[in-house]
This record gives sequence, C-alpha cells and structure tokens, in this order.
Amino acid sequence: MAKDNPMGGSNAPGKEGNGNKRGMHTLIFELETMQGEFNKQAEHYTRMTNTVGEALTIVRETQRQLNAAQAERDAQMLGQRAALLGGAISTAAKKGEFVFLTDGSLSMRMGQFDAVLDTVALARKGSGLVNAAPPALGLFGSALQWVTDDITDAAARKKIAETLRYDARLLPAVAEMEKLAAVNTLNKKATHFIIFSGGDLQADADKSKAALEKLMTANKKVTLDIVVVSPASAKSARDLAAALAASFPGRAQSHLVVLEKPTYTVADRVTLSVKLQADVMDMMLQRVQSGAPKRKSAPKP
Repeated sequence: MAKDNPMGGSNAPGKEGNGNKRGMHTLIFELETMQGEFNKQAEHYTRMTNTVGEALTIVRETQRQLNAAQAERDAQMLGQRAALLGGAISTAAKKGEFVFLTDGSLSMRMGQFDAVLDTVALARKGSGLVNAAPPALGLFGSALQWVTDDITDAAARKKIAETLRYDARLLPAVAEMEKLAAVNTLNKKATHFIIFSGGDLQADADKSKAALEKLMTANKKVTLDIVVVSPASAKSARDLAAALAASFPGRAQSHLVVLEKPTYTVADRVTLSVKLQADVMDMMLQRVQSGAPKRKSAPKP
C-alpha cells in the first residue's frame, strides 16, 4: 500500500504525474513555437533595418552630390559678381572707398557674423581693396574696434567671434566715420559706408540718427547702406535706415537680408551667407555705377 507524501501528494505513480509531464511538454512546445515566431520577426526587422540603412546611404550620397553641385553654382555666381564689381571699380572715373562696419553684439551669433565675414572678404577681393586701409572691418558697440586679423582664416574668425558682446550701439562709431569721410572729401573721393546690424541699436538709435544726418549733410560724397541681417523683433536699425533713406534719397538705403523661416542649421547659415554676399556685391556695384559720369547723347544730324 502506498504511503502518503508528507507534502500532501502521493508517492505512487499515477495519472497526476503523467499529466504534469504532458503539461511540461506542452509548455516547452509553446515556448519553442514563440521563440521561432520571434526569430522570424527578428529576421524580418533585421532585413527592414538593412534596407532602410541602404536607402539612407543612397539618399545621403545624393544629398551630398546635390549640395556639392549647389556649392559649385554658388561659387561661380559669386565669382562672376565679384569680377563684375572689380571691373567696374577699375574703370570708374570717380574713385571711392568702401568702409564696412558690423554690429559687434551677440545678436549676430546665429550665423550672421560668419555671413558678414564671408561677404566682406569677397567684397574686398572683388573691389581690389584686400591690402587697403582702413582694415577690412570695424565692429561697433561701446567703441569701434577695427579687425586687423585675416578674416578668411578659421582660427582668426573664432578669435574675432569671441569678442562679440551685448553692446550694439552705433553712435561711438560715427566719430570715426566722420574722420574717414572728411579725409576722402578733401581728396575728392566718395565714401561708401556699409553697415551690418542685428536689428537692435539699443538706446542710442535717435542719437545715432542725428549724428549720421550731420555726417551726410556735411559730406555730399558719403553714401550709406544699412543692412539688417537678423529677423529678430527688435527693429531700431530698420527704422533708422528707413528714416535716413527718406532724408537722403539714393544716398542712404535700407536693406533687409534674412531667411524667411530660419532653422539655424548649417544649411541655413550657408544659404544666408550666399544671399548676403550676392546682395552686397549688387549694392556695391550700384554705388560704383551711380558715380560714373553720364554719357553725352550723340548730336542730332
């Protein structure tokens, strides 16, 4: 007679033991089946991942080729504009000097400052002013700081960018502008000021306006192009440019060179730089050509 198991079961073999064995076999079978299904799914997702990866590689290579092609087109376009400007300057009967000033504040940090450096480098190369005085660019703020470093050198650019501050006042630069304009006026030369701004001239916008009006009134050969390169809500520079353009038609002009919906990606920065370079080349060409003597009409027979 079989003895009872102290744990509550029976020591005798029977249907219950056979049932447990069948249950274990069933569980193993179900788990193996699930494992097989998971392996199939894993293989499927692996194939999908590899396919997507291959497609992504193709798309990236296509994008790289498109970017390279666009960069080549941009370079050719800008080179043509610079050559056209250089030719116009070399043959101009009336000589003038271009002076570049830029906002030295942090409002220029989202790609605008690099775009300005690109523009000034191309403009000076195209205009033949690479080794001319004054230096390539002046940063305005609490004082006017002339940039004497090579603005085409990456290390120099980084060093210059580190000088950007919160100060965007234009007024301290006007005194230096007056000196340059006075010398050129005595030498019967025009002075073409091109000012790049992030849009906010802070508290001295009205004083800057009065000082610039005085400068342009005293020096008839002075022209002024104010180029706003930031879509920021601050618009004191745009208001100043519009007021001066109204007071000095043709001699003072207002320009807005921004991207409509900037995302501040590398592609956006390149696009802004190309746009600014092209627009400024056109501005400079217009200034040179507007100073050319008018052709006399042929006498009537």
